[in-house]
Amino acid sequence: MDTDRENLFLNETSELTKTYSRKISELYQRMYGFNHDKSLKIYSYFANHLKDFYEDLLSSCQTKMDEFEKEAEEKYLEYERLLKELNMSSDISIDGSEPLNAIIEKLNGLLSGLLVIKNERVSRYKELLEKETRLCNILGEMPFPTVPSTPSEQQLSTLQRNLENLETEKLNRIQTLKNLKESIVCLIKEIEFEDSLPFHNDIINSTEETFNLNTEYIERVKKFEAELKTEKQTAIKNIEYLKEKLNKLWYRIKMDDNYRSTFLMKINGVGKSYQNLLKSELERCEVIKRANIEPVIKSVRLEIQEMWDKLTYTQEQRMSFIAYISDSFSDELLTLHELELQKLQAYYEENRHIYELAEKRESLWKRMLHLDNVANDKNRFKNRGGQLLKEEKERKILENSLPKTDSQLRQYLLQYEMDSGKTFLWHGEDLLRKITDDWENRQAGKESKKLTKKKENNVASSGANHENVPPSGSKRKCEATSTENIPHWLAKRIPNPNSARLMNDHLVPNDAGNAAEPPNSYHLFKEELNENNIASCNKRNAFKELNTPGKSAHSSPVKCRTPRTPGSRRGNVRRCLQ
Repeated sequence: MDTDRENLFLNETSELTKTYSRKISELYQRMYGFNHDKSLKIYSYFANHLKDFYEDLLSSCQTKMDEFEKEAEEKYLEYERLLKELNMSSDISIDGSEPLNAIIEKLNGLLSGLLVIKNERVSRYKELLEKETRLCNILGEMPFPTVPSTPSEQQLSTLQRNLENLETEKLNRIQTLKNLKESIVCLIKEIEFEDSLPFHNDIINSTEETFNLNTEYIERVKKFEAELKTEKQTAIKNIEYLKEKLNKLWYRIKMDDNYRSTFLMKINGVGKSYQNLLKSELERCEVIKRANIEPVIKSVRLEIQEMWDKLTYTQEQRMSFIAYISDSFSDELLTLHELELQKLQAYYEENRHIYELAEKRESLWKRMLHLDNVANDKNRFKNRGGQLLKEEKERKILENSLPKTDSQLRQYLLQYEMDSGKTFLWHGEDLLRKITDDWENRQAGKESKKLTKKKENNVASSGANHENVPPSGSKRKCEATSTENIPHWLAKRIPNPNSARLMNDHLVPNDAGNAAEPPNSYHLFKEELNENNIASCNKRNAFKELNTPGKSAHSSPVKCRTPRTPGSRRGNVRRCLQ
């Protein structure tokens, strides 16, 4: 298509040249003839004129094309610069075969789009920067680092996030100051704060719109709140101290309970007015105390006496407090008594766990000794109602709990000695040593009783054998009753010597707090049962022989049998055992 246009242009220009050349030639031929010099000159002039015209036209076209090329190049460079400035990339390519004016128009369109983007970014950046600057000034923060004249989308996004963070921080600080203000106003009212400064008034009178959101200012407000909280805690401690002191003083002077409760109902705060009210009451009660110093000191002495009892102090320990026997009643003497009472109470509280466990241990130990004494009572086998089994059950419980209690108490006592560097006294004795001595003395006592009983049994058995020698031809012998000869209903009541329920009789606990030796309760029971029967039979044989002198030594043996009564067989056997 372009070739046809070019051929058409060439043909038109060629035809025009031919047409006008012929017309000019015809005119000159009529004027001068064909071979005339003027005709030749005009032909030459016409040719040169055409040449100059075409050269001028060509030069003009070339100049125009150069301008187009320069413009296209400049616009392309501007396009690339904007792409780089906007941090953008483009996949648009410029075809060199296209007409320059088309290229220029295309570049103009691209440049217009980039300029719109640039202007939008610059405008947005200025808007964000203005907001950021305002917030930074309010919050006292450093602004976002400046960016080139045309920011990138990433830079704008970063600035936007920073602005959002600043807005959030602003709201947080407003809420923080709001909470601080509420807390400060409440604290000032509670403690009746009076040392007001301009800074304090500024906090109290400020609003959300007038809050100073600077970091340093907020820190000052926080510090002021912390100071007020410290003052409040101090005031609370003072109130508690004054109340405690007043209660003790009331107790000393026997103040009426109704008056106490009525007065304390007035103390419903921690401000200076409440402290002054307590101080005034203390001064009033101090006057009453001084007027009644003797009964007050005597009441303190009663409390000291109670603490001495709780601490199991000996008379020697009690007499170390010399002021206790002084008759010079004065404020100084009362102070000495109160200090001594405080010292005793503090010592007891510090070692309460030891005293409570020692009291428990003493109670268990007394019960253990009681059961040991009961075990030596021969009449206990006559009791009905399963008393023997109850005692054995209680003994088993004690044998489990007492060693554990002693083990725990030993740990406490050893720790006490490590901490204080002295032994723990219980009724004037080293409690740690007393625990060991108790077990050793108990074991020694049991061994002594065993030996004594064994000697008594041997003496009784020997005497009976000398007095009562049974005939050699007797058919029945009065032997000690064993469990094999006891009726089945009674045999069930006699504990099995191999029973696990009776294998825990405790002597002296070992280091682990466990029993060191097995029980012997059943053996004691069996021994006593045999001894009673042997003695009973021997006595009856002796009386029988004394009352029947005519009988020979070979007469039939005396039967160990009681006469039947209307009672049951159980009663007969019990009487035989007796």
